[in-house]
Amino acid sequence: LSMFKGEGVRISFGVLFYVFTIYLFISLISFFVYGGMDYHVAGKGFYEIMDIGVNAKNWGGPLGAKIADYLINQCIGISALVLCYILAIIGTRILFKSFDKYLKHIAVSLALMVWLSLFLGYISENFTKLTNADTGFLYLGGAHGYYISLWLDAFIGEAGTFITILATFILLLYFGFRSIFYRITNSIRTSWQARQERRA
Repeated sequence: LSMFKGEGVRISFGVLFYVFTIYLFISLISFFVYGGMDYHVAGKGFYEIMDIGVNAKNWGGPLGAKIADYLINQCIGISALVLCYILAIIGTRILFKSFDKYLKHIAVSLALMVWLSLFLGYISENFTKLTNADTGFLYLGGAHGYYISLWLDAFIGEAGTFITILATFILLLYFGFRSIFYRITNSIRTSWQARQERRA
């Protein structure tokens, strides 16, 4: 077990985290451009895309196209980009043994990822209802955001869903981005006081 505690192993794991993070980020960004062209790859299994005859436009190749489609369309939507940040935090922690309050950063990032998926799923769902238009190859909130939004609509109604999303956003701001929260609340308070003084 001592071999897993060595400096070389720690550095190797840290570098691997960084390499995978960069690869994942490139694949996700590329999906926004070429996702529609790589739809044939998304429908294949992992063993099938290993065939040398399978091509993809994605900068991460067939594997990058498959992973990007899974994370974005079948899971959490474009908030999958937040996952790259989380992996970078873990890589930094492993490689440099330092990242202030890294567990808090990870927890807030996970909460943001889930909330963003729900919010974008809610937007996509209502956009489809209003316009009767197809969102194309890209599901902004992913399957998670879309189906959770549908479930909330059925359970607490559209108004309840909107209030829930708004309330969780306020909580996310308060616990994860407190300086921004106070900046916004102070701005609202100042604007309200100025309006009351003008009326007086």
